[in-house]
Amino acid sequence: MKYSHYVADKFSFLILEDIYNQEELSDIWKECIFLCDKDKLRYDEIYKQKSRAARKEDGSLKKSNADIFLNGLYKKEFFSNYLRLINKPLQLLDIDKLINEDNNLNFLKNISNGETLFSYAQDGDHYESHRDESRCTLIFWIFKEPKCFEGGDLYLNDIDFKIELKSNMAILFPGNVSHTVEKVTMANNNCLFDSSGRFSFSTFY
Repeated sequence: MKYSHYVADKFSFLILEDIYNQEELSDIWKECIFLCDKDKLRYDEIYKQKSRAARKEDGSLKKSNADIFLNGLYKKEFFSNYLRLINKPLQLLDIDKLINEDNNLNFLKNISNGETLFSYAQDGDHYESHRDESRCTLIFWIFKEPKCFEGGDLYLNDIDFKIELKSNMAILFPGNVSHTVEKVTMANNNCLFDSSGRFSFSTFY
């Protein structure tokens, strides 16, 4: 795994790349395929009413993609391939050293017991500017290669910074930082729920 340390005026964040090996990625991909089903990833009116996603002033959701919390889905976390591997990037980082070098990374101290949201974005899906109700957020991305869509990049509004999407990449940043998921445009917009869109695992610590 390699990482890049970004320092802004008010906060710092890390971008992690090449996190998982091929065997681990294969296991995570199997879970993505299992979950990428319209009967599991519901996006009907009942879901919209119960969703904990950010909302606009009129009460409507700021997002349009389907998702599901893994911690509530599995009775035991080891049933989830991703949750079994979730701590790998944190274990590979020397967090104490990073904090000593940059106090703005203090949000990484003693983070544990996060709640993980699995999301799938297909043609037209996006997430408007919002902030997470977390001390720290880790977002991991995975998708088919070659990529079958455009967009879906993460934009950090507070510093006017866009993170171009790569598979097997993640970002660690303070949850109170405003961010946007740009609209996904599929190469073939007829391939709904066929696993060729943008998968992400967002863990809120």
